Amino acid sequence: MRAAITATFAGPPVAGSENFEAEAYRAQLNLALDRIWTGGDAWTVEEGDRLLGFFLRQGITSYGASFTLDGTTISAFHEPALVATNGFTVLTIYMTAAAMTGVADQTAFVNAVWNQEIVTGFTRYYPGLLDLLALLALGGQLRVY
Repeated sequence: MRAAITATFAGPPVAGSENFEAEAYRAQLNLALDRIWTGGDAWTVEEGDRLLGFFLRQGITSYGASFTLDGTTISAFHEPALVATNGFTVLTIYMTAAAMTGVADQTAFVNAVWNQEIVTGFTRYYPGLLDLLALLALGGQLRVY
């Protein structure tokens, strides 16, 4: 894993931000949005491959919520916000690419979004927002005006 909450893409993570945690989901979301809005570049697809390949190896329905950058699981909780972000990433990285590369089973990520329960409870805001965004995109209703 190479993504961190606060990092430069040309160097090491900023001290205190060495882990892939909930705040890093936004960086992954931005990667996907860049692909939609600007077409991205080869790096976008390569980084998408790297991220989604990691989660595929962890198990589509069982990967955790946070990790060290060497891939060690910090929190084994299966976070709905990350499920939504991964589904959104598959859609934007691969479905808009000329050739699908890297991750062998993209549909499993998309199905995981459609099949997950709607988030409820006190902490529903962030995962619910990412889930809504993913569902809009996967349903073909995400519009940019």
